[in-house]
Amino acid sequence: MAFFSIIVPVYNVEDYLDECLESIINQTFNDYEIILVDDGSKDKSGLICDEYCKKYDFIKVIHKANGGLSSSRNKGVYESSGEYLLFIDSDDMLSDSDALKRVYDNIYSYNVILLGFDKLYFDNTMKKIVNYGEVINGDIDEKIENLVKESSYVSSACNKCINRNFFIKNNLFFKEGILSEDVEWSIRLLICLDDFNIVDKPYYYYRQSRYGSISTTFSKKHGYDLTNSIEECYEMINNDNISKKRKNSILSFLSYQYMVLMAYYIEVEDKDLKNRIKKLSVLLEYGYSKKVKIIRILKRILGYNLTSILMNKFVRNRK
Repeated sequence: MAFFSIIVPVYNVEDYLDECLESIINQTFNDYEIILVDDGSKDKSGLICDEYCKKYDFIKVIHKANGGLSSSRNKGVYESSGEYLLFIDSDDMLSDSDALKRVYDNIYSYNVILLGFDKLYFDNTMKKIVNYGEVINGDIDEKIENLVKESSYVSSACNKCINRNFFIKNNLFFKEGILSEDVEWSIRLLICLDDFNIVDKPYYYYRQSRYGSISTTFSKKHGYDLTNSIEECYEMINNDNISKKRKNSILSFLSYQYMVLMAYYIEVEDKDLKNRIKKLSVLLEYGYSKKVKIIRILKRILGYNLTSILMNKFVRNRK
């Protein structure tokens, strides 16, 4: 049994897959298995997966009909045998050859380890996404509060190392058939989190603005899925038996996710969906983040529609 099971969902990434896999294969820590889940790729990605599988006995390939990112991750978990799970998107990569060793050296007895990761742009410049600082001080509810206040908890599975038994016990499988699946998943992880450690140094490079990636598009389905996820999470938080401090922290985290939805409000044509999105603006009242506080003030001064227009222009100009 390997120590790490590294699950890599693969779909139409022939231009990036080699770089992703080489970043894993070249690690100084080598007690791991790689599970490649080819999600019905239409390019040469599946063939590339097979070539690596023939070359390395620690690589397993699963070819399946297209079912989306969540489906691929879940399939990888079911097929895994490692003590800890890591998720790597196939157009991203590990930061350097010691990335896995840093994770291993900081696991101790923790079920969850939060990992540093950077944005990687096409000009090879990088930008740090999170800065953990002193967030690990205090009990678990205080740690979560610090994470959210410092905007250091992000809705991604790729910067989290999770004990496999903990993952299964808490039913942390990803919801299938939706976009922005990491928002809902990250909330469920916060609810069941018993403790965590951090690796503040970069572990992961998150490739930015790849043409055709989910993160560069916003569709009608994206709007529905993100709205449904935020509504479900809001209800989940209010109904779950968690401490008041943790509840407020999770609501604050959710308010930050809501800002993304609010920025695309003006692009939504369905009136019912627009009403649902607008109704969720109550989440802005819970935000610890400076950005949420600014949007909350702008909304009171300018109104919802104008604030949304300004946010949309800001988001679109950054792409």
